[in-house]
This record gives sequence, structure tokens and C-alpha cells, in this order.
Amino acid sequence: MYIAGVSVRRVEDITEALWGSKVSPVTISALKKKARVHIED
Repeated sequence: MYIAGVSVRRVEDITEALWGSKVSPVTISALKKKARVHIED
């Protein structure tokens, strides 16, 4: 979602709606970095 242009705040809202808890901005950023490596290859 983040790579597609969805804001960190919106990702927090979506994870809360789906799983009942928010994912922290730090976690979202860390996951984004990991995903970006795979996408840029």
C-alpha cells in the first residue's frame, strides 16, 4: 500500500480495520524498505 502511494497514516487506519490494531509508523517504514529492495531488483 505504501509503495502505491498510500500514506503511512492511511496504512495505520487500514491495518486497524483489518486486524483490529494499528501498525506503527516505524514498522511501516521498515517494511517499506524491505519491499522496495525486492521491487527495485
